[in-house]
Amino acid sequence: MRKMAMPRAILVLWALLPAAAALAAPALAKEREPSVRAIAPAEPVAVPAGGAAEVEIAIALAAGYHVYGENASSYVPLRIAAQEGSGFAASARFPAPRVKELLGEKVPVYEGRIPVRARATSITLT
Repeated sequence: MRKMAMPRAILVLWALLPAAAALAAPALAKEREPSVRAIAPAEPVAVPAGGAAEVEIAIALAAGYHVYGENASSYVPLRIAAQEGSGFAASARFPAPRVKELLGEKVPVYEGRIPVRARATSITLT
């Protein structure tokens, strides 16, 4: 039985495949910027035992992204909370959101950089 010869162009492409993959790997492995980042103050803020402290933080959204503000009918609004078991309770004051029409519905949204006034209160864990 006679072997069928592979066309030369296919052989060349087959030979170049590992080189192409090696060249593409760094581009594929490059870390992407996160779409949402929390920016903490430069200096730590001390919260006394049984007390509270306020701090200005920022939420930065990548271009083309948005999060919902309070009263966004059937959407989950942006919230800030303390990690469970951390010994803190948190609350936050957000600026007024911008109303934007999305899919034919007017909803409150935040885009870009959002300044947030957060309050951390020390609590006793039982």
